[in-house]
Amino acid sequence: MAKRKTQKIEIGQGGEFTICPECGYADGFHSVFEGLNASKPAKWLLICPRCSSKYDIGLKYDTHK
Repeated sequence: MAKRKTQKIEIGQGGEFTICPECGYADGFHSVFEGLNASKPAKWLLICPRCSSKYDIGLKYDTHK
């Protein structure tokens, strides 16, 4: 299976992101963290359980606080 590229998704104020634009899956997402061992905050990505598409909605997780 080819590795899928992470897509950047902008979510408006008060908006929600529950449906995968790639395959239409509508029951939410799993969480994926990239860069947990780095000196900067890790990216907190969402991944579709059905098609494995990854989405970056701008969330970060700082493990160094």
